[in-house]
Order: sequence, then structure tokens, then C-alpha cells
Amino acid sequence: TEVGTTFRNNTVEGEVLLSHQRTGFLVGSFGGWFLNRAFDAIGEEALSPPVDQRAYAGFLYEEVESPHATVQFGGRLDHTSYEPAGGLRPRSFTEFSGSVGLLLKPHAANENFVVAMNLARAARYPALEELYYLGPHPGNLAYEIGNPDLEAEHALGFDLSLRARGERFEGEVAFFRNDITNYIFREPTGEVEDEFPVVMNVGADSVLLGVEAHGDVKLGGGFTLEMTYDWVQGELKGSGEPLPRMPPFRVLSGVTYQKNAFQTGVS
Repeated sequence: TEVGTTFRNNTVEGEVLLSHQRTGFLVGSFGGWFLNRAFDAIGEEALSPPVDQRAYAGFLYEEVESPHATVQFGGRLDHTSYEPAGGLRPRSFTEFSGSVGLLLKPHAANENFVVAMNLARAARYPALEELYYLGPHPGNLAYEIGNPDLEAEHALGFDLSLRARGERFEGEVAFFRNDITNYIFREPTGEVEDEFPVVMNVGADSVLLGVEAHGDVKLGGGFTLEMTYDWVQGELKGSGEPLPRMPPFRVLSGVTYQKNAFQTGVS
């Protein structure tokens, strides 16, 4: 409850995960998931009409291992349906996501240096609030307009990471690129309603590029120096304009101290 608004979210959710015995070089798991949800909001900030959601999914993940390399592959099939009250458009989505990855270990006796590559086809259906929210939302400092005509996101992504560790050092650097069809984001309209800027959920073809890096250096005596850097750029494919709400690049340094179960630090 906030600002005189009561949110009711009655949910039944379950998941089953099974792992099978190793067959030759092959090891993995599979399972299923389901969700039955009844959402309602009553009061001053009833941004959404009552919405019933039913969803289920099946998934599979497998690895083929060898001394110098591991091949990883998997897939997930999702189905969900939204049934809103008030004459709004009901929606139904059936989406497939899958990926294949390669983990290279040049030194089979240890994993002090590892190269990981992954190619993924990811799908995401719109969330309830992206489809049906309408009204002032002080928590987001915006007047939100949902879009019941949104389509699911489809992304083709590639990432490459290098991981290394020694007696006193551990580090990883990763590069990624995601080409996303119908990327869903909140676009300002330039209007103001109830003293809040108006934002509308829209979908547009976009590209996300990024770098992430982290390193730890053990200084001795229980002290460790930590360094982190991350950067992401998002832009619309058609115009090259930057996407809204992209975080700035970040550089983080810190020192931690650990002795037995006690740990403290500053950054």
C-alpha cells in the first residue's frame, strides 16, 4: 500500500528442475515452470486495470565437456497470456530463446586462463506495466502510458570474455553486443500531466554495446585491492540517436580486509 493505493497480487508459481546423469561427455538439466497470477490495484494510484496472467515454460541446458573445451547449449520455450478488464486488448505471446557457447581452457590441468564466447537468441514478452499502466506514478517521477500493442523483444547477442588468475591476481574483461528488434523503453513525449513528465512505452530496433572489467590484487595481510570498470552504449538503429536511461560509465576502486569469517572494506 502506498499513497492510499492497495495492490493485490495473488500468485501461484512453481518450477521443476531435473538433472540427468552424465552420458559420455554430455551433462545437463531440464525442467518446466508455470505461473497463475491475478493482479489488481485500488486507490489513488491504480495504474493498471485488473489483469489475469497465465504462463508456462519448458527449458533445457546441456554441456559437452573435454579437457581443453566445453560446449554449452540450451533453449527455453515460453508462453504467456494477459486478460485485462475494462475492454482492453488481451495479449498472448509464445517465444523461444536459445544460446550456444564455447569455453576454451588452453591449460587442461587448471583454469588459470579461460576464454568464453556465447551467441544467444533471446526473446522477452512485454511486462504487465509496459502494456497496461496509465496514470501518474510518483515512484517513477512520471506519468506513464502503457502500450497494449507492444510486440515481444527479439535479440541476437554475442559476448566474449577473458578470465585469468594467478597466485595474487584475479581478473576478467568482457565485451558484448546485442542487436534487439523492438527494444522496449520509456520514451518522453515532452508533455506534462499532473506535474509529471509524460512517458510512453514504445518499441524500436536498437543496439547495445558494452564493456565490463574487474580485477582483484591480493596485497597480503588479508588486504585485497579491487578495481571495476563498466560502460554501455545504446542507440536506435534507424537514426543512431542514443537511447534514454542509459547509465554513465563507471570506475570503482576499493580495498577489503578479511580475517577468518570477518570482512570489511571501503570503496
